[in-house]
Amino acid sequence: MILLFLFIGVILFVAGFILLNTSWQRWLIGGIGLLILVGSITLMIGNDISNWGMTQHTTQTTAKIASVSSQKQLSLLVYEPIRKAKTERVYIYRQPSGNRLVHTQPKLTVTNRVIYRSVNQATLTTNTKEWQLKHNGIWHFLFAGVAGEKKIITKNNRFLLPTDWQILSRNQANWLAKQAKIKEHKATVAGKRAITNAVRQARMKDPTISAKQAANIDIEHQATKQVKVEVHKQEPKSMKQLIKQAKKQPVVIK
Repeated sequence: MILLFLFIGVILFVAGFILLNTSWQRWLIGGIGLLILVGSITLMIGNDISNWGMTQHTTQTTAKIASVSSQKQLSLLVYEPIRKAKTERVYIYRQPSGNRLVHTQPKLTVTNRVIYRSVNQATLTTNTKEWQLKHNGIWHFLFAGVAGEKKIITKNNRFLLPTDWQILSRNQANWLAKQAKIKEHKATVAGKRAITNAVRQARMKDPTISAKQAANIDIEHQATKQVKVEVHKQEPKSMKQLIKQAKKQPVVIK
């Protein structure tokens, strides 16, 4: 509605001082238009700068978050540095209900904090302090529907993470994902080689056993099972080493 008053003020001001013939009509209509115009502009400036007609509200929300990494043995929160890598960051996480990545807002009004606790579920608690337009009265009548019904004063994000979670920059996380795939490929090749060697050794011990017979007496199955157990044992240690190396990588690509 304030925009309508502003438009009416402009029309009356222009029509009054330019289109009307007599002096008293020009001053009357033009003066009314000028008052409406100045009043509307004053109210808009006051609302924008001094938050006239608005009240402060504080809200708190807590939501579960999931690891960015798809690997079960790695719980990961990723960040992207903004200008100063140690103080200004955008954190990237995933919602438990899907694979869509979500990030915090890169604004001066937004602060982020990470806390480790002995908990089972990672959560994000957001405290938002904002100006909201009054829901009734003249201010709501004037400014309802106009951009700026809500203005954020501060938004504080607190990430509460289990102690086994890791935090890496986007560049470090990309390096880790690439190296993990390489190690996985090497482990697969080594596993196939170990299975082949197990069958070969069984046939060397008993030359009368054919390849088909070796499979039938479960040699290949046992070898496969043993390789999987060994790989599963090595996964935590291997991932721990990769994470240690990833943290030594540059925070950003130079």
